[in-house]
Amino acid sequence: VLDGNSLTIKDVYNYAFCKDGEITISLSKESERVLDRKYKKLLTILNKKTVYGTNTGVGVFNNKLIVEKNDLFKLQKNIIKSHAAGVGEYFDKSIVKAAILIRANSLCKGYSGVRPDLVKFLLKMLNSNIYPRVPSIGSLGASGDLVPLAHIGLVMIGEGEAEYNGKIYPGKIALDKGGLKPFEFYPKEALALINGTSFMGALASLAVYRAERLKYMANLCASITMEALGSHIEQFNLNLHRVRPYSEIMEISKEILNILKDSYLVNFNSQKNIQDAYSVRCIPQVHGAVLMAINHAKRNVEIEINSSDDNPLFFEKNKNLLVLHGGNFHGEPIALSMNYLSIALSEIGGISECRISHLLVPDYYRDNFPMFITERGGINSGYMIAHTTASALCAENRVLANPCSTDNIPTVGNVEDHHSMGLLAAKNCNKILDNLEDILSIELLSAIRFIDLYNSNNKKKLKLSSITMEIYKKIRKAIPFVKDDSTIYDKITKVKKLMRNEILRSK
Repeated sequence: VLDGNSLTIKDVYNYAFCKDGEITISLSKESERVLDRKYKKLLTILNKKTVYGTNTGVGVFNNKLIVEKNDLFKLQKNIIKSHAAGVGEYFDKSIVKAAILIRANSLCKGYSGVRPDLVKFLLKMLNSNIYPRVPSIGSLGASGDLVPLAHIGLVMIGEGEAEYNGKIYPGKIALDKGGLKPFEFYPKEALALINGTSFMGALASLAVYRAERLKYMANLCASITMEALGSHIEQFNLNLHRVRPYSEIMEISKEILNILKDSYLVNFNSQKNIQDAYSVRCIPQVHGAVLMAINHAKRNVEIEINSSDDNPLFFEKNKNLLVLHGGNFHGEPIALSMNYLSIALSEIGGISECRISHLLVPDYYRDNFPMFITERGGINSGYMIAHTTASALCAENRVLANPCSTDNIPTVGNVEDHHSMGLLAAKNCNKILDNLEDILSIELLSAIRFIDLYNSNNKKKLKLSSITMEIYKKIRKAIPFVKDDSTIYDKITKVKKLMRNEILRSK
């Protein structure tokens, strides 16, 4: 039940990836009453007050007053058609579902000047498994996500294209199959639909949810690498972190200490080095700083998906309706949060790549251990080129982490002269997460292969913790140990799938 105030990132993720018909969405009764009451008030002031995008044109045409009743309705339909100018690959169905859910939640707060009919129609589309086809390029992150949201509206009026029960149809046919008739936008409603941050909010929600899960996987991979190399664990001692009291660094240390609580490392003292390389010794500081970025993004995204983010907005003042023109559609809070998170996640990939390097050339940690985790080096290359792939992924992440918000392209006759690039920032962040999954998969495969090779050549075996042993067994069940060279791409794909399905978590 949507009420405009209590949608969570987890709700968005669960709905985005649920099976068709598994979750039914409805509008709260209180929201329905508020929407109906305030829209009736809006209609009474249109012949007395100039309201942007309702009885005026939009953008640079905001000074063009529209008086005729038929033109008020035609304006809304034209807004949908003229703004549906997207190009490029289509968004995945999961993104479209999440965006419609967030848009409906925003509108049902009651400040956007729409009837309950509009929100109900959006929810009927979702509940009927009608998902508009939305091109992924066109939004500059202000005014909101105009272009992709207009493609939602296009299907609502019976145009464009939509997926219905797994097949693509023209918009009108998709509506027919779902038992819906084309929607008629009343004054202000089309603008309210498209003038929000719902697509960047959808992508940002999924990015934060994924980042929270990958934080644990990064700690797990680091822990298994430490067991392979024979690292110290004193860098996780909480006394160190109490005198530099970042709560996130403390949380990382506690989580890794828990993962390794019954590992051989607890009573192990390396005779080779007094301390570890930075990529191991500074795990609490680096992973902890990344957790700060995740928490920052989570706070901002959960505010955004429960906000009224269009223009103008309507407020009840005594018995009157106060119309305020502003810029709640500007995606800067999401853009900067995604920029920050992208940079942080790239650091997780970077430090993982450093640990992979130590696994492949372990001179600092292990004497006389076979380079690239293979015996008979020469005829075998081992994981030499897997490391190259990890480095390539890190290089791509460095480019993707470039802050999108530092760029700006004025549009609409310089009326809309500053943009957030929030949608691009959120798209880049999700791509970085894809790459990070691959990097961590390579680290995990490398560490487990290292452990196998070590144990096969040493009487004294490495005693893994109960948690890491459980992960080891799951990996080896899916990917048996092969002594000589074999294809690696398929192994990376399998581990990535296990990560995404959360199979690689201790019970």
